[in-house]
Amino acid sequence: MKTKKNSENETTLTNENKPLNLEQTNNSTKREALKLQLKSLMKIAKQEYLKVYKENEDNEQLDIKAFSACKEKFQKIKSIIEENLTLTTSESIKIFYYDAWISALYADVNALNLNLETEEQLNEVNLKITGIHTRFNALLTKKEKSSSDLNLPTSLISYINRFKET
Repeated sequence: MKTKKNSENETTLTNENKPLNLEQTNNSTKREALKLQLKSLMKIAKQEYLKVYKENEDNEQLDIKAFSACKEKFQKIKSIIEENLTLTTSESIKIFYYDAWISALYADVNALNLNLETEEQLNEVNLKITGIHTRFNALLTKKEKSSSDLNLPTSLISYINRFKET
C-alpha cells in the first residue's frame, strides 16, 4: 500500500502490488490477506488524520476538505470490511472495523463548518450533527451486541468513550 497525491493535495489509498486473487485461496489465507490490507490502510489513514489534526490544532478555521477526505478513507476501510463479511470472523478484523467507524465519526465532527452565516447553514449543521449522533448510537449498539465475544483494546474503548464528550 502507498499513498498517491492527486490534484488539490488529496491523498488516495492505492495498492502498489497486484490485488490478490482471493478466488483461488482458502478462507484462512483470504482472512490474513484482508488483515494485512486493513492494517496497512488503517496506518495510512491514521497518519493522514493525525497530520491534518496537528496542522489544524491551533486554527480557528479547520480544513473541512482535509477532514472530509480523512473521513472518506475511514469509511472506505469500513466498507472493505462490510464487503467481506464472510472473512470478518477474526477479532483483529472486527477491531479494525470499530476503529475505522469511530475514526470516521471523529473526522466527521472535525469536518463540520461551524462558521455559520445563515439559518440554512445552521439547519444543515444540525442535520449533520443528528446524523453523526445516529451513527454513533449505531456503533454503540453494535459494539454492545458483540461485546461478549469481542475483546476490544482498552485504548479503542477509551477512544469510543471519549467521543461521547465530543
